[in-house]
Amino acid sequence: MTTKIPGQDGTLSQPQATKLMQFYIDSHAKSIPKDNFDRPLYESLQVLDCTLHSPGITAKSTIRLKVPPNLSNQQEGKTPRNTHGGAIPMMFDLPTSITIVACNFSNWESTGMTRRLDVTYLKPPVEGDDVILESEVLNIGKRLATIRGVLKRERDGVVLAVCQHDKYMGDRAHYVGEKWDVSKL
Repeated sequence: MTTKIPGQDGTLSQPQATKLMQFYIDSHAKSIPKDNFDRPLYESLQVLDCTLHSPGITAKSTIRLKVPPNLSNQQEGKTPRNTHGGAIPMMFDLPTSITIVACNFSNWESTGMTRRLDVTYLKPPVEGDDVILESEVLNIGKRLATIRGVLKRERDGVVLAVCQHDKYMGDRAHYVGEKWDVSKL
């Protein structure tokens, strides 16, 4: 038996969706071992806003994160310390996936599994920068979803990278967090 993401029967409000996204991210971050390389990134994720899916309106989210020092590919003492290119897809993965929550789509029992994550690099994020990740669910069906992500430097809005994230919802959820009481969100 699987547990559906709460509210995905069309009853989730925008404030509830925003809180649920943050709860989902925080729960995921806490489940990662403290010494794991990606934990600092996930701990820095902050959901700023979301737009719920409705006829003619696509689900969207805006998430802030701080580029952690452990993802740099340059030696200590060198500045600026650019983020390793392999770390950029990781920055997109959870924030784009979590936007599925704003779809209120009953067939999705979790955020699904990644089928493809294509990233186009424009400028390197720098260690310590605050960046904004804007996601939009372009298409969602019974099993497949396509999400677009845009990573921007917060201080000046410069686009650093863009992605297309294709998701698959299998016969059973590969990751379902603890049960949530949506009424308390």
